Amino acid sequence: MLMGRLKEHDFFKRPIPRSASRLDFGSSYLDRQMEEFSHLSTEDLLATLTEFAAYAITRSITDSVKMLSEISVIMASGRGTRNHYLMSRLPEYMPRGLRLTTSDEFGVPAKFREAIKFATLAYATVNQLANNIPAASGATRFGILGKLVQLPRHAKGVTEYAAYGVEPTWP
Repeated sequence: MLMGRLKEHDFFKRPIPRSASRLDFGSSYLDRQMEEFSHLSTEDLLATLTEFAAYAITRSITDSVKMLSEISVIMASGRGTRNHYLMSRLPEYMPRGLRLTTSDEFGVPAKFREAIKFATLAYATVNQLANNIPAASGATRFGILGKLVQLPRHAKGVTEYAAYGVEPTWP
């Protein structure tokens, strides 16, 4: 019953490309579901939510990747790869012949995905390279995302303050 409701979420009715946010499946949504299905054990709730995560991930792949029939390997990365139950459920929803692996197999530790992603975005921003993918995000054009913020110690005039024995205050 809960799984059926989750699969009917409006998120899946949106046109591709689509991206889920905390407004879709965040804590308030989860709280409502947990309240309505409070008769289920914690273990059943967690198993169902993890099963739904596997379904949602693979559904997003099958809905979004046009050349899926030409792909033989799907690479997972990030902290979710440490969830053995989730990783075991993903192949159940993937098209036949598609092999699931982690980025570790290709020399990129899955646990460093976020660090690598943000380092890559920062590099592109600093070097004024487009760092978005309009086809994946629905953006209308390529752009430079991010903002370079200097450390306070790089601010001009800091040495003048130091000469008076005063530390500048920063907003």
